Amino acid sequence: MDRKKSQIYFLFLLLALTAVLSFFILRPFLFAFVLALVFAVIFQPLHKKVLKYACRHESLAAFITTVIIVILIFTPLILLGAQIFQELKALYLSLAGGGKDNILNALDKLAVISHRYFPSAQDISASIDQYLKQGLSWLLNNLGAVFSNFAKMIVTAFLFIFSLYYLLKDGQRLRKKIINLSPLNDADDETIIKKLELAVSSVVRGNFAIAFIQGALTALGFTIFG
Repeated sequence: MDRKKSQIYFLFLLLALTAVLSFFILRPFLFAFVLALVFAVIFQPLHKKVLKYACRHESLAAFITTVIIVILIFTPLILLGAQIFQELKALYLSLAGGGKDNILNALDKLAVISHRYFPSAQDISASIDQYLKQGLSWLLNNLGAVFSNFAKMIVTAFLFIFSLYYLLKDGQRLRKKIINLSPLNDADDETIIKKLELAVSSVVRGNFAIAFIQGALTALGFTIFG
């Protein structure tokens, strides 16, 4: 009897170690999977409509829905990312090519002028000058890391699309398996899942609405001030 208990404990220990190791191995990809799960919940009504028009062909419907989601999400991100990349590249080349010294010289001249007309602000100007120099040095040293993370972003996007497709395609079967494995009644499981879906959908749509308003106001500000 004791030997059987020891085997059971050893099995649970192996399972726990396997779970921990799997978590650390898959941790860099968890963000893409969770994001795909959230978008699969949000776009589930769209997927059901596409599935209806695709004659209940699950693979085709999941593929079409995934393409629509990618177009809606990645097109603005790609355009904005390309613009930001060009700006960062120009800033990096400017700082690396001597632009940093020009900015620091301009700051020194500004500090001299401020000391001349506002002697009491000497300590404040020196602090601002020091912080700006540290900020420029940090920016110059970390822009290369920003560029090097581009490949990681591509891999994350691929995993997001891959996970989203299979969650749309096999999401209902996965849902049924979870309900069957749950010790609760099926009706209670359905209620809990629907409440979770509603909460996730409401939070994400609210964040999208706030982000849209912020983006519109920011675009208006950039337009006004050039």
